Amino acid sequence: VEKLLKFLKPQGFLSIGHCESIQAKTFEVTCIGNSTYTRPENLKKVTDAHAINVLVVDDSKSICDWVKNILKTQGIHAHSVMTPDAATAYLKDHIVDLVVLDFNLPGKSGLEWLTEQRKNNFQAPVVLFTDVQAQDAPQILDALNGTAQDYMNKSWVGSAPEEFVSRLKSIVASGRTKFENLDKRSPHAPVQSERSSPEGADLILIGASTGGTEAMSELLANMPKSSPPIVCVQHIPVEFAQAFFKRLCQISGLKEGVCRHGQELLPGYIYMPLTDTHIGIRQVGERMTMYLSNA
Repeated sequence: VEKLLKFLKPQGFLSIGHCESIQAKTFEVTCIGNSTYTRPENLKKVTDAHAINVLVVDDSKSICDWVKNILKTQGIHAHSVMTPDAATAYLKDHIVDLVVLDFNLPGKSGLEWLTEQRKNNFQAPVVLFTDVQAQDAPQILDALNGTAQDYMNKSWVGSAPEEFVSRLKSIVASGRTKFENLDKRSPHAPVQSERSSPEGADLILIGASTGGTEAMSELLANMPKSSPPIVCVQHIPVEFAQAFFKRLCQISGLKEGVCRHGQELLPGYIYMPLTDTHIGIRQVGERMTMYLSNA
């Protein structure tokens, strides 16, 4: 990034990808949305024609005020409500570009409220705002497959407010509304037939960043039982890793592999680290084995 910025003209913009981000203050640039940055002195040339309107739904007034302040300092218009009913009433009279939704709300969970709104054809992207708990993982992962666009940990937002805003802007700018009308879904949809095994492959390696859970699930659906060993690395909170891994195994029809030093990689198995570690692969004779590293 430092090398690229040396070539950035005074009125230039640095775009680094559809869902990537950098620490803007570190490089003395300002995020203007969709993973795009510019010099602070150039910011006044960026008009307010595409101002983003965000609704924050959280039962804590202090959390609402905190999030609104973060958003407003980045030029985002923000309004907050503290109950699901208040959110419903607000949306009847206002158009929003995105909703930051607390997962645990009084009387009705954020996910229950969102499911109702989707059935009523509410289209705006929604980010679930959570204190990550392992027991919430299955529900949140289900939401990411149909009703919500992303999830963010409240404590993480406190440590990376600019990246938080950058991700929100990216979601709005990319138009990601992955949701389908829930009333049109059939619970008895035919199961996709098993895929044929890839020819000539000895190993399949897959990596996905935050937000890639749905893509990973679609990619691995109904894999052949004779599939080469599959090693997955998904950027996901540790609290969610176990639930997501079990989901991948169920969707793919493959067996759960164990990630440990010296583990032989076997056909028909999926391997995914459940802790914050890197995976390496070694060839030992005709066998492939795994090694883990924190470096």
